[in-house]
Amino acid sequence: MSAELPPVLQTIIHDAGSQALRWQVSPALEIIGIKLLAQNVQTSDILPFLTTEYQSRCNRLSISDKRFELAMTGLLVSHIDQLMRIARGRPQISKTTSGKPILIGSNSQSVSWSRSSPWLTIGLAASGDLGIDVEVRRPIDSEAILPTICGEAERAAFQTIAPSAQAKRFFAIWTLKEAILKAIGSGFQKSAKKIVIPEPAFTATLEAPIVLKCFGRSFALSLIEQQETTIAVAHSFD
Repeated sequence: MSAELPPVLQTIIHDAGSQALRWQVSPALEIIGIKLLAQNVQTSDILPFLTTEYQSRCNRLSISDKRFELAMTGLLVSHIDQLMRIARGRPQISKTTSGKPILIGSNSQSVSWSRSSPWLTIGLAASGDLGIDVEVRRPIDSEAILPTICGEAERAAFQTIAPSAQAKRFFAIWTLKEAILKAIGSGFQKSAKKIVIPEPAFTATLEAPIVLKCFGRSFALSLIEQQETTIAVAHSFD
């Protein structure tokens, strides 16, 4: 990947950082949300500056809008130092064998990101393991998906939620479980059914982070629900 970006891409990164929505979840944890929109640039302009992995993934996509959003994601996450205002040098991003992103050259900071058109969200924690998931809420057959991610008790509790609120709560449950799995670095290799979401997050919007113990670890769970978007954050602190 070339170190010298053309001015138009430098401008895109600067504008993305300056216009990002920012949430300070805790003194040691910041989340930003970026709309994957840019003028005067095409996917072909970005591809030469992406990693081989992102180039390959982009080339496999046939839908132009999806290719552009993935290319933008690859560009932005590779310049996380500018987006997240990291002062000491530019960390390099690598991945574990399970696909969990890690920051090379940082002994304690952890990073996670997630994309749901048109949003990219990135989280940076000073320490511990971090998982983040974003979903733009949309019509979905929750009844068909719930049995794959929730046990019987959770599904029974879900039925007590008012029908008008079920769609929003479904995305809260889904994103929280995925954020935890991303924090431990397993993805859905571990069963989401083994994660039992505490009732406050299950039935209502969280007003403050809550603690959940699973897989032998403790996680601080946070939800950011903005208009039609749900962002879940899982931060392991032990």
